[in-house]
Amino acid sequence: MPLIIAIAAIAFVAYLVAPPAFPFLQTDSMSYVNFEPMRTPGYPLFLAFVAKVFGNLQPAAPIQLFAMIASAAYLSLELRRLTHSTLLAAAALLLIVANLFICRYAFTIMSEALFFAALAVIVGLICRVAARSGPGTIAALSFAIAVCILIRPVAYVFVPILLLCAAVAWRRDPRPLRLALAAALPAALVLAAGAFVYDSYHGSFRTQSFLGHNLIGKVAYLPGTGVASRYPEIDALINGYMDPRRSVRIDNLQDRFLFQERHYDYVRYRLTTPTVERIAAETGAAADDIRKDVALAFIEAHPLAFAEEVGLQLYALWTVAELRTAADNRRFEGLLASLPFDPFKDMATPRRTPMPWPAVYGIRAFVLGILAVTLVSFVYGAVALARRRPIPPAWAALIQISFLLHAYLGLVAMLQAGLFRYLIVLWPAIIAAAALFAHAALEFLRGTQRTKTAGAYLGR
Repeated sequence: MPLIIAIAAIAFVAYLVAPPAFPFLQTDSMSYVNFEPMRTPGYPLFLAFVAKVFGNLQPAAPIQLFAMIASAAYLSLELRRLTHSTLLAAAALLLIVANLFICRYAFTIMSEALFFAALAVIVGLICRVAARSGPGTIAALSFAIAVCILIRPVAYVFVPILLLCAAVAWRRDPRPLRLALAAALPAALVLAAGAFVYDSYHGSFRTQSFLGHNLIGKVAYLPGTGVASRYPEIDALINGYMDPRRSVRIDNLQDRFLFQERHYDYVRYRLTTPTVERIAAETGAAADDIRKDVALAFIEAHPLAFAEEVGLQLYALWTVAELRTAADNRRFEGLLASLPFDPFKDMATPRRTPMPWPAVYGIRAFVLGILAVTLVSFVYGAVALARRRPIPPAWAALIQISFLLHAYLGLVAMLQAGLFRYLIVLWPAIIAAAALFAHAALEFLRGTQRTKTAGAYLGR
């Protein structure tokens, strides 16, 4: 434990003394500061608290940094408890806090830092449940998941993990009423409080209004034929702008993602917004409901095309498509130069700063390795269940963390673009999965070695 605390303290001080160069305000920052309707109340309430106590938002950075480092240390302690290896837990903590790509978000007004912290706590609690824990841990997990939802609603996909952990705890402590209350009550209270806060600001008893806002961007590259929403003016507007861009054929999937990604935001933020707001003012319909009706009409007309779009975003996430080498950028620029029109005339050209190819391919190989680990864990769990064999605690935790990764990225792919920042926020879960798989592999090798040694001894 002293080693883990020392690593965390050194990381916290090091980042404070030499913070990464990162803008304090991002494009989306003011939507949190102003608590716009599409945002959940968790992060805006945090910002309001900081502004109220300190008079400005600058202290948010060290608070966010502390939350990130402290939660990573907690996760490391739970990994140590589960694997009985201080070295493995300390290595996991080093890998988490040394990742500048995610730790820099502590120094900006975006929800990534607090989501990272809540996620790290959730992963630590999953490990704690696997290492034999009871209703108190389930209640803490319920609370943490609800907090995560109020920071980012994509965390609703973590609810099945709460049910899985409750089922694991029930097998050890069969008191169903107590476990049911532990699983349901904290989350219900936190989400209800969030809904009351949202209602006090926006007059609607919910935790966010974002589904239509996100989905209408997803239809940018769906075919426009056969679409019949209740707002044909918006259908025609999207098709008129997007049809020439839809006709561009791009075989390289990473280039295709990069080509399409900017249009996703353009459709939802700029192209459709004036018309949606006008129709909302004329009819009294909620703007998000108008967007949702249009988006669902496109998806209903072309479900296979939507599935292909979701697949592209998943591919972009698992291959980290936003990371580009100089050769990647040259290939993409050649593609744009070959077109008879400028597909980005209304926006900035989506050029990414090139990185050295060993770094790009090294990161991609690591992330794809994590994908392989998650699939192996699913196979292991399925085989163990089919043979009715007990699943060791480390494997149980790894399976649930793997489910968390796939559930989160799957929902992101359905509702968002496959951006690097949506992947990197999962870094605590990614490193935990790597650490648990390394532990399982070492245990397997030790078991094999013991078997060989015993066989050699008996053969004498």
